[in-house]
Amino acid sequence: MIDYDRIISLAEKKSVGLRVIVDGYPGFVATNNVSERSVRELVNRAVSVAKAMKLTGRRIILHERKACRDRISSKFKINPLDVDPREKIGIAMDAYKSGREVEDVVSVLTRLGIEHEHREFYSSWGR
Repeated sequence: MIDYDRIISLAEKKSVGLRVIVDGYPGFVATNNVSERSVRELVNRAVSVAKAMKLTGRRIILHERKACRDRISSKFKINPLDVDPREKIGIAMDAYKSGREVEDVVSVLTRLGIEHEHREFYSSWGR
């Protein structure tokens, strides 16, 4: 009998990445703490990194480009997040069993991961 509560885990992660350019020098920082205070501190750190790049880094040149807005999404007939977890585990178990039946295979490890990702990109560059 499979203990589904033991082998299924769900996680939600949020993060912020920020790139700034100060006098032509880039500063990139990221955090997984998305509180308002943390994001404000992130801005200050990004500016500090960009200023520090003046000592050892190279200036970058951004090319002019027209601003655009777009939306991209995956196309699938069945959303894997809507499939019963027991069915997904069954598929993974079948793959594991099939791998064990292959001659000369001495070890099989099967993992199943499904990820839903949402990204937003904002830039002050572009017209």
